[in-house]
Amino acid sequence: MTDIMLFSQIGIGALNALLRIILQDWTSNDWSNRSALLSGAAVHNAHIRAIVPAANLLEFRVQEGWAPLCKFLGKEIPDEPFPRANVGKDSASRLKIAIAVRTAMIIAQAGKKWAIPIAVVVGGWWLMG
Repeated sequence: MTDIMLFSQIGIGALNALLRIILQDWTSNDWSNRSALLSGAAVHNAHIRAIVPAANLLEFRVQEGWAPLCKFLGKEIPDEPFPRANVGKDSASRLKIAIAVRTAMIIAQAGKKWAIPIAVVVGGWWLMG
């Protein structure tokens, strides 16, 4: 899935629907229950470990950096730092951008002539603040 698709109305809707299906499956439709969610995730992870051969499965934590990923893929470790695109404020900024774009699309669909320029200005102001 591309970043553009994530910001499109269809992409956000599809991603939301997929997440809702997964959470409902993991928690027997009680996806707001934290313990049910944690239990469901543990059951899912155990299922994946049971069906995927160990040689084909990498359980990876981003904090580990390049080494385990490169070893698993049979590649050399790059001479650059491991990318950390979803760190703190960066993740929040991406979410704010997605919300601003989604809001602009909703307003635009309502047929407002100045919707996009206003949404861009308000969204920019919101991101800067």
